[in-house]
Amino acid sequence: MRSGIGWGGLTLAAGLLLMSCATATEPCAATVSVTGTWRYSAVQQAPAHSTLSGTLSVTQQSCASFTGQLDLIEVTAQGGTRRIAGPVSGKVVDAGTVRFDAFLEALPRQHLATLSGDSLNGTWLLVDGAGQSLSGTFGGHREEAP
Repeated sequence: MRSGIGWGGLTLAAGLLLMSCATATEPCAATVSVTGTWRYSAVQQAPAHSTLSGTLSVTQQSCASFTGQLDLIEVTAQGGTRRIAGPVSGKVVDAGTVRFDAFLEALPRQHLATLSGDSLNGTWLLVDGAGQSLSGTFGGHREEAP
């Protein structure tokens, strides 16, 4: 009984290696910059109404991927307040669309937004393991570019 990889397997492995090298060294496509400081405001519509306001700071962007920080004050319908903050990671989908996750609690709030110049508008959603969700709308305006 022979062991090892035949010529077909070697050819496939070599082809995959070449494809991975070509992909890794290709320059990234030009993309829209989202770096800077954004004034962020949101409304939580479900399950209970609250408002959120604060700052989205996008500090790093490499090609379409970006990272930063979201720092918010939440005001509940009863008037209570709390500060929530955490890291953000996302991607510029195309010239007019941005998707990012904000890790403000144990699970991320997923954001999908339309980008127009220095303005963002969209929706956000958080779904826990039990199928319960928080959702709402948000907007942002870039106050400071790098």
